[in-house]
Amino acid sequence: MATPFFVQNPCAYLLLITKNNKQMKKKKFYFSAMTIVIVALLSICFVSCGGDDSGSSSGGKDPTPAASIKVNGSSSTDLTFSGNFDGKSGIDYKQSVAVVSTTQWSISKDADWISVSPSNGNGSVEMVIYPTSENPSASPRTATITLSGSEVSATIRVTQSAGVDADLFVSPNEIVTLSEGFAFDFTFGPKVKYYYVRKYLPSALARKTDAEIISEMASDPSNRDTPSDGYVTSWQGQTPSTEYVICTVGYDSNGKHGALTKTSITTKSGTNQAAAYISDVTCDNTYWYWNTTVNGYVTKYYMWFITSTNLYSTTDATIAWFFKRAINESPNNFAPIAQGSSWNAARNGSSTFHVATWALDVNGNYSGVIDRFRGSVSSSSSKKMSKNYVEDFDSAKRYKTFK
Repeated sequence: MATPFFVQNPCAYLLLITKNNKQMKKKKFYFSAMTIVIVALLSICFVSCGGDDSGSSSGGKDPTPAASIKVNGSSSTDLTFSGNFDGKSGIDYKQSVAVVSTTQWSISKDADWISVSPSNGNGSVEMVIYPTSENPSASPRTATITLSGSEVSATIRVTQSAGVDADLFVSPNEIVTLSEGFAFDFTFGPKVKYYYVRKYLPSALARKTDAEIISEMASDPSNRDTPSDGYVTSWQGQTPSTEYVICTVGYDSNGKHGALTKTSITTKSGTNQAAAYISDVTCDNTYWYWNTTVNGYVTKYYMWFITSTNLYSTTDATIAWFFKRAINESPNNFAPIAQGSSWNAARNGSSTFHVATWALDVNGNYSGVIDRFRGSVSSSSSKKMSKNYVEDFDSAKRYKTFK
């Protein structure tokens, strides 16, 4: 269909209508007709000439912007806090971040020691963050705060520096366990001037914080020792096949403590243990004589002559600790013995005899028991001696014993 003239040339058509209307000016409908025609022509002109350049049906409006959450102008930021409050509270070290979002958000965090306020929001919000407790360790700890919105998120990584001096550590060093006790020495940080040690069952520790344990340990002044004491500490009379936790903490010269160290120790079984028993001990002017009998769990055993009465009078665990150290330091002096027999050793004029045996089981592990013998001679050099176990505190304080 051909396009009408009034559509192709609306302006010319208006002039034509105006000319013709001069001839029709006497007619009553003149103004009404003109009004209708002009409105129609203007509508056609708007449709044919109007609209935006892009041809978009949206009339040129921008699409809805994507949701976003920014923390200090970025999708992630980092904060660092001091680990030591120095007598202040955590809120004294609060930090603020600026959160700007185009969507509603709420927070989640992976640690309980950090406080965040507010926990949700939209638009422009000032967020306040601070630690709720000191860092009890000698290493930094971290937490992550996540702001989650509609298909978008932002993160705040929080680091709290170490709260205690790493040079104030105290921990058990070489540990020897038997069925009814254990013994150990210590490793100390270079700044340790004194320390505390205490034994707990795991169930008791579950109800206490580190701060409570340290306070409890430090409340007993008789349990305050120094590195120069050189103690080998032992516990006796413990339950076989039971876990214990040894807690240690060190202090500097200003009374500032380091981190609490927890060391798990499990006593050995009290049954089916390898053992080598000493019996029938006698002596003459030259030698001591005795018999050693082994049980069916023994692959080999070691024998140790103890020259210190004080050491012999400590716990089995302490003797085992020094026994093992002597084997490690001088293995050539401890040829392993594969079977029991009768033995003799030079008397050297001594009227006191101390000897201990410690067996290894079929797996090559030290037994949970040792056998030790102590005897003395009075009037008769050939008098037989009976076993005499002595458990008392070492007055020389080289070894510290707990029951």
